[in-house]
Amino acid sequence: PLEEQKCIFKDAVAIWEEALGQSPQYFRGGYFSANDSTFGILDELGFLGGSLSNPGRVLPTHCSVWKGAEPYPHRARTGFRLISGESEMIEIPVSVAFGRPVARGHAGEQGFEWPYIPHAYDHEAIIVDILNQFKHDSPRFGTIVTDTHNDQDYTDPNCPAQLNLGRIMKTIHRSSEEKKMEVRGITIDTLCDLVRKDSVTGNRGQEAVSRT
Repeated sequence: PLEEQKCIFKDAVAIWEEALGQSPQYFRGGYFSANDSTFGILDELGFLGGSLSNPGRVLPTHCSVWKGAEPYPHRARTGFRLISGESEMIEIPVSVAFGRPVARGHAGEQGFEWPYIPHAYDHEAIIVDILNQFKHDSPRFGTIVTDTHNDQDYTDPNCPAQLNLGRIMKTIHRSSEEKKMEVRGITIDTLCDLVRKDSVTGNRGQEAVSRT
């Protein structure tokens, strides 16, 4: 419920501020959990952006239902989570391979594969599928957004997540070069600023942006 979420967020923000001396500005919930109240609360509390959605995912047991969600960065709609809106909060969805559906994913969900680094997906095929979708859709900001967990030892060269990350990065550069797409590394704050400005000016074009 809205009020319960608001209390949780306010408590979490206070703890963060006390520990780190500054307010959090970006958010992602575990399991990509959110409902139609979440974006409005984040916008009200001054969050500038986040990566809450996993487009196509259906996992009701974890309040993570994103079937039909907008797949590219956009201004969040405060009363309805699946489409773009007019808020100052920018949503940057995790990238999904729409050509690689799964009937039951690692958490039991329906949806699509995505470059979830610790998972034993075929990450090379996922990246190629995502870039093919960019060529088809010509989005203003084609973003490759991944996720991981802090229980992965990336200092270990034999760690599966470390190996997967290497495959993802190599495939991004190799495949984008083959497709004559430009790759740019970018931080979430800079990307949110670009999307916010772009939605005002109405510019159109194509950029391939890589962010891990």
